[in-house]
Amino acid sequence: MATKDSQALIPFTPFKPMVLNSGASWSSAVPKKSPLDALRETLTTFETTLNGKMDTLVQDNAALRAAHAESLAENERLRASNAELAASVRALGASLADSRAETSARVLYGLRNAEHAAREQRVLLRDLAERLERVELEGGGFEGFPAIGGWGPREAIEEAK
Repeated sequence: MATKDSQALIPFTPFKPMVLNSGASWSSAVPKKSPLDALRETLTTFETTLNGKMDTLVQDNAALRAAHAESLAENERLRASNAELAASVRALGASLADSRAETSARVLYGLRNAEHAAREQRVLLRDLAERLERVELEGGGFEGFPAIGGWGPREAIEEAK
């Protein structure tokens, strides 16, 4: 049984009816080909089919080469983009490090200032406590706070806290 592909290799020759004359036989009614002519036709058909497939393969190969070239160009664009991104990330990292260093310096400066202010406040509170003791010992009021009935400047300060 012949497939479509094998049928393409064997050319179809339509039957040409012939009128039989009085002395003719049936065998003379069928046109005869030599085996060489049939082989030539088969090879010509095969060559035509093969050439068509070869042309298709050449076109496909050209299309694949073009797609490959586009892919290589896209890869180069992506590499360049990745290099730019890496440089940007490095710059951001350096900026972040600078920012951290600056923030750390500011925090340390603020802590030092806070420690200094706390020391100054302790000195001022000690001085105020000494003044209060002197005022209480002398028995007088302190800047508008009279020392009456056990309610003096020390209690006013503690109550204000």
